[in-house]
Amino acid sequence: MAYHFQYLGGLSEGQPKHYVEFSIEKGRVKVKRERNAFGGWEQYIPLTSINGLSVDLADKHVTAGRLLLVGVFAFAFKKSDYVLAISFGDDGFGSPCQALFHGKQQDLEKARQEIIKARGKLPSLPPAEPATPAAETSPAGLIAQLAGLRDKGIITPEEFEAKKADIMARL
Repeated sequence: MAYHFQYLGGLSEGQPKHYVEFSIEKGRVKVKRERNAFGGWEQYIPLTSINGLSVDLADKHVTAGRLLLVGVFAFAFKKSDYVLAISFGDDGFGSPCQALFHGKQQDLEKARQEIIKARGKLPSLPPAEPATPAAETSPAGLIAQLAGLRDKGIITPEEFEAKKADIMARL
């Protein structure tokens, strides 16, 4: 089933605050913005990389239209915004990435349930080999991991240089 949500950010491509088509297919979450005058894009989140899912109340606020329509009663009936947060993978430093989507609470919850159901249908994978502690903690190991991400096109050369400078500054 395809959903239409407002994309709030977290993926490597795409501008926040645009509406996207959101679907679960072929073992991945597909996020697609239709091509228009500003371009289009498509991103995928493998179901196997998802390590957190939640639908949360992001904010309760009074919109200007609601205030004009019902006056002071608008404060009694504040608009609630719900967000679907998908945590996945990591940024190369052990921190998970997170993609955020805004929409109707029931649609966000349906999408969350669909992801959970689809993940349950995946074949079990063998446990990942633990990384060697030296590669995780040493500055040389972190820079080597960054270089690998850069070579795969996951991060840009500019991002590589910025993170490398951060690591070197900690020495």
